[in-house]
Amino acid sequence: MWGKGLTTEALSACLDWIFIKPEISRVYAVTDKEDTASRRVMEKLGMKHEKDVDLYGSVAEGYGLLPFYSIDRGAYLGNVRKVVYKNSYRKTESLEILESVGIQVSQYKVQE
Repeated sequence: MWGKGLTTEALSACLDWIFIKPEISRVYAVTDKEDTASRRVMEKLGMKHEKDVDLYGSVAEGYGLLPFYSIDRGAYLGNVRKVVYKNSYRKTESLEILESVGIQVSQYKVQE
């Protein structure tokens, strides 16, 4: 079941839905330092590692600092056209959904 891109597609769908809302301009995420798969998924979708944080007492609980990621609307919309999906229908569907609510994805620069 692992390694089929399902988590990437799920996070992409969540970000599509989140960024449809004009009042949300940035998304934040935290994961365990050892969870390299989750970190790769976030990075694949354009999220950037900003810093490591002590969240919810993670240091006191023995988990250490946690990787803190974020992405803003412009970076995500510029990246959504670049992300490689195994199923090209999903990519087209994302663009159509975003543009159907008035977000012109073409105005955002594709990040290299």
